[in-house]
Amino acid sequence: MLASRALLSWLPGLIQTGVFSVKAAGAVVAKLQHAEDSWMREWSNALSKEQIEGLLESTLHALHHSQDEGQTIPSSVSSVAALGTVALHLLSIASLPRERVTQLRGVLVAGLARGCSTWRSVHRDRMLSSLLSCFESFRGDSSVNTTPVLKLLSQQPTLHNQQRLTIFAALHAVESGQRHAAVTAANWVTHALHHMNQGKPLAQFFDRFHPDHAPHLVVLPDTKLNDNGELMVGQVRGSVAVYPNRGGKYYYEMVLPPNYSDRQKTIVMGWGSKLHEVQGSSQHVGSDFHSWGFNGRNRIRLLTGEQEIAVPHNTVSGDVIGSLLDLERKQMCWSINGELLQWVDIPLQGDGEPIYPYVSASVDPHFVLVLLNETQYLPEGFTEFTSNLDDPNLREASTTAPPQSFTFYKELTSLVNELSNSGLRIEELVVVRDVEVDAATPLPVDPATDYVDRSIALLPQYPHICNYLLGALDSIRGTTTPSDCEEEEVQRIREVTLRSLSRCDLDATIIPYLRHLFCLNAMSTVVAKRTDLIRDSPFLWGLYHQARDLLFFSARWALIDVHLSRKLNRSGDRRPLVVTIDRRRAMSIAETKRSLPPTTIAPLPANVVDDVLRHSVVGQMFQGMTGKEVYTYLTMFTVQLQDNITEDAGGVTRSMLSLLCDELMWSYPQQQQQSTVVAPTTDDEEEEERMEPQQAAAIITMSGGKVEPVVPLFIPTDHSTYFNLVPNMKWLATLTTEQEALAMQLYEWLGKLFGNAVLAGTLVYALNFPRLIWKFLAREEATMEDFYADCSDSDRGAINDDDFLLSDEDFYRLPGVRQHHMAAHDQAAATASLMHDDEDDEHDGELVSSDADLVDTPTSPVPGGGEGSGMSEVVRQRIASARRLAASQGLLHQYDKVLEKIRSGFESVVPAAAVEQMRWDDVRQRVSGSDGVTAADILANMDMTSLSASMQAQLTQVVNALAPPARSALLLFATGQRRLPVPEKIRVTCGDDPNELPTAHTCSPISMMLQPYRSTTEFIEKLSLSLAHVYEFGFV
Repeated sequence: MLASRALLSWLPGLIQTGVFSVKAAGAVVAKLQHAEDSWMREWSNALSKEQIEGLLESTLHALHHSQDEGQTIPSSVSSVAALGTVALHLLSIASLPRERVTQLRGVLVAGLARGCSTWRSVHRDRMLSSLLSCFESFRGDSSVNTTPVLKLLSQQPTLHNQQRLTIFAALHAVESGQRHAAVTAANWVTHALHHMNQGKPLAQFFDRFHPDHAPHLVVLPDTKLNDNGELMVGQVRGSVAVYPNRGGKYYYEMVLPPNYSDRQKTIVMGWGSKLHEVQGSSQHVGSDFHSWGFNGRNRIRLLTGEQEIAVPHNTVSGDVIGSLLDLERKQMCWSINGELLQWVDIPLQGDGEPIYPYVSASVDPHFVLVLLNETQYLPEGFTEFTSNLDDPNLREASTTAPPQSFTFYKELTSLVNELSNSGLRIEELVVVRDVEVDAATPLPVDPATDYVDRSIALLPQYPHICNYLLGALDSIRGTTTPSDCEEEEVQRIREVTLRSLSRCDLDATIIPYLRHLFCLNAMSTVVAKRTDLIRDSPFLWGLYHQARDLLFFSARWALIDVHLSRKLNRSGDRRPLVVTIDRRRAMSIAETKRSLPPTTIAPLPANVVDDVLRHSVVGQMFQGMTGKEVYTYLTMFTVQLQDNITEDAGGVTRSMLSLLCDELMWSYPQQQQQSTVVAPTTDDEEEEERMEPQQAAAIITMSGGKVEPVVPLFIPTDHSTYFNLVPNMKWLATLTTEQEALAMQLYEWLGKLFGNAVLAGTLVYALNFPRLIWKFLAREEATMEDFYADCSDSDRGAINDDDFLLSDEDFYRLPGVRQHHMAAHDQAAATASLMHDDEDDEHDGELVSSDADLVDTPTSPVPGGGEGSGMSEVVRQRIASARRLAASQGLLHQYDKVLEKIRSGFESVVPAAAVEQMRWDDVRQRVSGSDGVTAADILANMDMTSLSASMQAQLTQVVNALAPPARSALLLFATGQRRLPVPEKIRVTCGDDPNELPTAHTCSPISMMLQPYRSTTEFIEKLSLSLAHVYEFGFV
């Protein structure tokens, strides 16, 4: 290696001095055993254009000549790999026309591919690495002739680098015939992102995709996988169903692990319906009436019983167990290394019920390999769960929809995620139920998922989608905007056009792109289980990271849950921790706190601070959980209310956590007032029932000024539009050392609660935080644009105002500036260093040299001008720039002391691998749910099937007219939480006594009982009274 390094480093000098001719230098390079780019760093400066081109030609000739000699010893492998590295470097520095570079790249690929196809696999992998380096440098240049690799990609055995090369080859439209699902899925993901980045149309495959095209394993609860996604403990299911009434013969396999000789290790493979997951997912396959399984040894499980069958030999590690399902004869069978065992009849419960492959196992620390396709012993006449992702017809043809940019698809993803918060199920819009249906034909959907109104409201946030829609609608409707219109008129026409969107308009224009995203989500989910294929390639890994930005919430959480499930403890045999809450004591603390001036005006007395931190609901819950390692459990704790016999089955916990959020959240008080009915005076109840919802329902309002919470750990931002909370740094500064330490522990504890919300997905915290905090938890870098977006929009003007920044009084008033003055000092020093080189302005140089710290030295007022007006414009701009950086850093990092504590608690619960997969909006959605609950949201989460039609209409009428705070109160009343998603639908029933108030049961099964009220007015009055006492357990 040292000799190769020395020769490559000295080669330009040897050529320049005439020791070697260019041709001779090529022959010498052909003898090298190693080559690295860093050894050739000086070539571009030391060699002439003609010498580089000559050496490149000589090197490529030597590369092909070495293959003609047919040498197969390892040194030849090293020589060819080194030649490839040198040739690739020369191509990168040669000043050649693009067409010539493309041609020579093809020559290089052909030479390396030829070597790969002749050497044994142990040496072939080294050559594949050289080819991968070539493809990496091409960056998806599809004009390069890469067909010489086709033969190489189909060679057996398939090597790891060979699979990765297949993905690159797909970008060049080279059909490899590779059948591995993860490789094929990676092909499609890279294809899609590459074409989006280049503005090219996607392949027709993205129009025609159906979930059954990409069979994969679905991980069930309580399941542990290894890092490559193979089953260790728990249960997995195939994603594709088969149907008894459609017939067919199906097959899949598993490979027994090394520790299978241990009789305590168990594996059961078989088939079942989804009812097995509902009734027996914690049990092995075959343990209930809805599944059938074979234990891999000599027993089958049918109808909760077992029967012994004959096997040719005892199974051992490495044996392949196959499972056969014959729906023509309604029988199933298993095989060992291809040898069939006994056929048994299937006791089907219903001909149309879909059946899935299931495997359950307990083989930790090893794993069982489950193969839905690429099986070894596929019986004749049977079908494995093969993907048809490789259909060449779908790759060659393009989508009918016009090509769009990556930014367009990213905006569309964000729009869909916003809509999904309102109950939209994307698969109902985009799944092609019959592959013969034309992809452009809109499919009927459930009216409950109608997304038009919500889409129109959100569209202004997405300019690329708006621009496309306006152009597409002009084309569809045959309209155009006059060219002589003023800008204001053009904007008005745009707004009117967008507001006039219909369901048909959106179906015709947006649905095709939703299908593309739906397909990309499915493919990315498959790739996520084999990221080793692309992780070592910066180009492919970059495309995959782009794909992650196009994932819907559901797809992202499917990936994240793989990591979360390994840490979540669902243990049902553990008795949960019981936390006792004294509501009277907490209410007394709250009354005392509210009787005092806000902390923004005067510090709280020390004894009140102690009471707030220890005896509020926040404080009591914190003390009850201190020192208890409960945060990784599905159920952290249950609540016991002091002097109350209420039993907690989930609802009391949710209610107390909602009260906890109330104690932290700044709010507007709810006035217990009489409901007002906006309606004409009438004594006719039937007439009253026919009124419009806006007239007939109560306006249950929340009024009054902003109220400081009981526990002032957070304070509102000063954003003009959004109401968000940030750590209350000013209040912390007023605390004693002991009180501050306790407050910091509370912040860390809140981080653990948020971690449990992410891990378990069962609790929601009604707290509004800006993206600055969510990005901190997700370890994403926050920017000033993030700060302006939902922390403070008023600071944008200050940061961009040089006069403001040059005023010491104004500058040091910005939060966080003094704490981060060292960063500003460093920037100022760098600026000063640059300014010393300015020979054109001696005065500037004198000013800087006399001011060691541009930021911290006050500027001097000059007659007739503001602060600093006596200095030159260049100096003003440089000082302002330094201060702008210091101010930005101060604003972005002013809360770091507290956020570090919250993140410490969060990451003690959430696995690092899961955090790595998350985006900030994933964390926000999981922790704090969906704010701004709509009437449609509440109605969609109610089961009203037991109500009469008239009662359903009356309830719908009332819910539709509730003000936003009242809708949250209704959700709190019924479920114990203010936000969606709720654990289950609210079952609404009706009693028989119109004098009773509405009641609710917040524990599972969640339910709400109404009464047959004589009028909408009476309904509203009764409901208003119940909502006013929402936290008073047993009030009714």
